[in-house]
Amino acid sequence: MHGMREALAAAIYQIQVPLNVINAAAAMVRGGAGNVDTLAGMLDQISVSGAKALATLTSALPEEPREAGVMVNVNELLRQVLELETDRLLATGIVVDWRPAHVLPELPGHKNQLRALFKHLIDNAIQALCESSRAHRELRLKTRRVDGAVEVEIEDNGRGIPTEDRYRVFEPFYIGWRNRRGRAGMGLALSQEIVNAHGGSIEVDPTMTDGCRIRLSLTAAPSDD
Repeated sequence: MHGMREALAAAIYQIQVPLNVINAAAAMVRGGAGNVDTLAGMLDQISVSGAKALATLTSALPEEPREAGVMVNVNELLRQVLELETDRLLATGIVVDWRPAHVLPELPGHKNQLRALFKHLIDNAIQALCESSRAHRELRLKTRRVDGAVEVEIEDNGRGIPTEDRYRVFEPFYIGWRNRRGRAGMGLALSQEIVNAHGGSIEVDPTMTDGCRIRLSLTAAPSDD
């Protein structure tokens, strides 16, 4: 803990340097005293100081505990998340259409990560429905086996995602909600990271025009037959 405090104190000190330079540059611009070369030099100094502060903060982060990989039942994880969301779904009048595959292969993965992934995607669907003006709100979930993968679809009949934002939603800090309060814009970026770590893929279905459908594919364990 003492080492972390020292590292954070050093980072705070390093961050003060570019902030001071920014304030000085802003004062020069307002006073009309700055020229291009001077301002460019200040920006270079800000970049170097910021990189040092970032490196210090990164080194202060404790190592994330590694979760053991196990064989995962995707249907079971989705069922658990739906149970957690029951009160919220009832309170917002959302009808759930849950269609799990009757036979679904297990896949090697990390339960906590995948559970967090599904919860975020379902939370997003609920938020989209709450921001829509539809009288009938519906959340649809479907799982199936496709070749050597498990495919999951999470769909809502909310206001949808504009075509031009289908890829941007996975960028860090992108926020597309009308109500942005308390949101950092990291949810789908982290979701994509979890999917990638499990050898899968995630996309916004471009054919969905009446709401939004998130489709993700996760690599299943090899079959014994």
